[in-house]
Amino acid sequence: MSKFKLKDTIDRLIYRGFNILSELLFYIKRNERALVAKNVQYKGKHRGEKFFILGNGPSLNTLNHQYYDYISKHISFAVNLFYRNDKFPEFEPTYYAMVDPLSITKAYESMYTEFNDKYKNSTLIADYRAKELVDKLDRRNRSIYLYSKKFPTDHIECDISSNSFITMNVVSTCILTAIYMGAKEIYLLGTDYNSFASRSDVHFYKEEEGLNRKIENRLGYQLKYYHITTEFHYLIAKLAKKKGVKIVNLCETSLLDAYPLGRFEDLMNNIIPNE
Repeated sequence: MSKFKLKDTIDRLIYRGFNILSELLFYIKRNERALVAKNVQYKGKHRGEKFFILGNGPSLNTLNHQYYDYISKHISFAVNLFYRNDKFPEFEPTYYAMVDPLSITKAYESMYTEFNDKYKNSTLIADYRAKELVDKLDRRNRSIYLYSKKFPTDHIECDISSNSFITMNVVSTCILTAIYMGAKEIYLLGTDYNSFASRSDVHFYKEEEGLNRKIENRLGYQLKYYHITTEFHYLIAKLAKKKGVKIVNLCETSLLDAYPLGRFEDLMNNIIPNE
């Protein structure tokens, strides 16, 4: 056994123990269990429907009104600072995920407000620890809270009504949520997935307009982070195949290889391949 395989084996054993402890802690947290149990109402809610998940990569700047009009006819997810998109103010996503690591801190308070002011009808997806911040908004119970404490080892699941899996990537969280909701087809946009290989902007908005925080830009950190999140995407791809869900990455320049690439134009012309 090579040193790499030995390390992977040890890591899996450690994380399996971690997951057992995580489940035990979740079991004794009555309030948290009751909060996320409400998510069962979304199980199969959009069964058989087509989903679009919009990441915040710079390729989003290539979309025009025709694309957004098409997306608006289906179930859509936007994430984190997508509300900074001023080009198409009439577009409103069905769901909006804000699960950045800072989303549970007061640093995000103004961003929740800005999101809420722009997207009154979007259902918010947030970490359960952000509930206090979200409760300050007039959401009329249009919020989904996630308790994600399990670390994927050799598989991943999509149940968001219990202790769900850590993804370290908001697009991954949206994919799992879409599968839970009964998606038949999932299409990814703005998933450039290449910040580790680029010195230019890694989002469709200017970086100075984003979160005011120190961003770890060292190549070693970026490669390690992307390695972990990519392995999670591979597990998600296996889960989707098992459940008969088609996932296509419509960002043609994306470096994410867990899902087949496609072209938006082909989708609109009904010539996207099944595999």
